[in-house]
Amino acid sequence: MYRAMQIEHVLIVSGPSAGGKSTLIDQLSEGRLDTELMRFLPHAVAEWPLVDGNDLLKRDIALEEVLPKETKTKGVIVHYDFVHILRIGYAQDYLNDPIFKIFSYCGQITFCDIRPSPERLLEQFLHRQQEQRSRKGKLRLLWRKLVHTPLRQVQLRLRREHHLVKEDIYRDPRWLRNCYGAWDRFLDHACAMYPHMKVIRVEPVGSILESSSFRIVGSAAQA
Repeated sequence: MYRAMQIEHVLIVSGPSAGGKSTLIDQLSEGRLDTELMRFLPHAVAEWPLVDGNDLLKRDIALEEVLPKETKTKGVIVHYDFVHILRIGYAQDYLNDPIFKIFSYCGQITFCDIRPSPERLLEQFLHRQQEQRSRKGKLRLLWRKLVHTPLRQVQLRLRREHHLVKEDIYRDPRWLRNCYGAWDRFLDHACAMYPHMKVIRVEPVGSILESSSFRIVGSAAQA
């Protein structure tokens, strides 16, 4: 059973789906992340295990099932899409997302929050969508369109759930403003609740056709 302070430090790489989280984590693990940004991140963070923070809701599993099993862990990186719980109509707020139970298990918390502009986010999403379609091929896309998607819609209706389509919400500036605002309020609230929490705000820059880089646009810490 996990106990408080068992994980020394948690780095949460947060952002919208297609915002650049996986790209940043890949650059971090490969030693290619901008040196200015690295100064704000925990020491030896590239060696820490990675956890998908949205898996708990997607797969209906407990936090303890995805965390390392060691008695004491130096650190964990959490990949977290903050659009997900709003897109699926999750009845609770961010603080009740089961991944954030991790706050009670660690001593220090750092958020590396990626915030692309709405225009860039849509561009990155459409580019990623096109890449995925190219990789999957025509037969797999037909299977997904004619079989997988209709079955998924039936399952959602039976559970009385309705998942918003990413492309639709990314084309809606008002929806994105509300989403970003809700996430910012959560971060402010979490900073007020938990000591030694730091938030680093970054944005992707450069061509989306190549690997984006990231620059710091703000940093705040709770003393």
